[in-house]
Amino acid sequence: MRLILVDDEPRILSGLSRALRSSGSRDWDVVTATSGDDALAQLTDAPADVVLSDVNMPGMDGPTLLAEVRRRWP
Repeated sequence: MRLILVDDEPRILSGLSRALRSSGSRDWDVVTATSGDDALAQLTDAPADVVLSDVNMPGMDGPTLLAEVRRRWP
């Protein structure tokens, strides 16, 4: 299962990634993106099963990102 975590704060991404990786599931491929645009670019290259996004980010906010993900990959 591929998860993409999206947040404009690298510390948050690092902490979430570390927590998910240490949860014991070896089946998870956790990747990160620091913006909505970065996430969309990564999703274009390789799809994800789960997108977890911060709500408040500069530029593209979380709800806008998730709406775009849903539009592009229903």
